[in-house]
Amino acid sequence: MVVFRAPIFALLVGLGTTGLADDSFWNQVQIHGFGSQAAVRTSDNRWFGNSPDTSFDFTELGLNASARLDPRLLLSGQVLFRRAGDMYNGDPVLDYGLADLTLHSSAESRFGVRLGRIKNPLGVYNETRDVPFTHPGIFLPQVIYHDVVRNLVLSTDGGVLYGESYNDFGNLSLTIGTGQAVIDENVEWAYLGADFEGHMETDENTWIGSFWYTNPSELLKLGLSGANLSVKFKPRNTALPTLDRGTR
Repeated sequence: MVVFRAPIFALLVGLGTTGLADDSFWNQVQIHGFGSQAAVRTSDNRWFGNSPDTSFDFTELGLNASARLDPRLLLSGQVLFRRAGDMYNGDPVLDYGLADLTLHSSAESRFGVRLGRIKNPLGVYNETRDVPFTHPGIFLPQVIYHDVVRNLVLSTDGGVLYGESYNDFGNLSLTIGTGQAVIDENVEWAYLGADFEGHMETDENTWIGSFWYTNPSELLKLGLSGANLSVKFKPRNTALPTLDRGTR
């Protein structure tokens, strides 16, 4: 498979107005944007469109913003326009939108809570996979970061508690969260193989956790992360078919 992916734009805007007070709301706002366009050619399998004939059906445009309302409170969110073969048609979706409240912060430790549509702390790259320029390659390893169910893996509607400790022997971080999984029609296609009459929905709350250690030089990072996710399919017609008595 040969893939070429080029940036369309990278935008960073700090909103500020000369003459406003230092604590003005607009002086605390930042807006970021990015875009990328890929050309994919494969020998056999279709990958983001008709890739055996070269596909250009992989485009990402993102716009995110953050505002620090208080030294302890940060609001941030991102809207993504994603066109990816038959899976995503370019309609805008909310990748994440959250409030981050720092409950404690010092030179030795920090802990707080995030509420809203939060990014799942899974693996090494999931929390940054929403921006294509942060990828170590054009595509992330699909056995872990499955793009077919990207939204399911990327974020959860709920909350997380996080804590960080800074010591001479290294840094430790722990994150534990729960909420409702973000499910779209791609989840049904991925796990059931077709678009049946009905819809996928969460069966119970998703639980997510991660633990990381980074050595003082930041050359070594060790971690463990995982999630417990349960979904169910709810058919549109739950009635059992009736048997015609006039036939055998």
